[in-house]
Amino acid sequence: SMDGVNFEEAGVIDASGFSSETNYYSFIDSNVTELSVGKIFYRLRLVDLDHSFTYSPVRWIELSDINLTNNIQVFPSPFYNELSIQIVSSKDQLVIIDITDISGRLIRESSHQLYKGTNFISFNDLLNLTTGVYFIKANFHSTGIIIKALKQE
Repeated sequence: SMDGVNFEEAGVIDASGFSSETNYYSFIDSNVTELSVGKIFYRLRLVDLDHSFTYSPVRWIELSDINLTNNIQVFPSPFYNELSIQIVSSKDQLVIIDITDISGRLIRESSHQLYKGTNFISFNDLLNLTTGVYFIKANFHSTGIIIKALKQE
């Protein structure tokens, strides 16, 4: 929504089924780069199996606060001892990197100054992490990007 009142469907993500564990979902709104407004508002429509639904609270982002051309890659995946993050940024900005395990426990947090262009951040002491799925979150001024990485033995 551009006004926080009138909403249009941006996309659909099907549930991953029944689970007693936390499921993570992500969606990229490819129409954002075409907007010329300062704020964009989002809400989720959560539909149950009986087709009843509820809405999440409305959240918004300032388009001027985020860099829509940030490009992030994590490699290698799977990783063993070292994990590298490549961030292509179109401006100088601060990023906070969080590494969490599948249960949401924070494993590592560090802040880094990014410069316009390609930036590399490396973590080379991850040998003691257990095998499994980890989430790498790049937190910018008012938004974050989450990428999944797999740790191998």
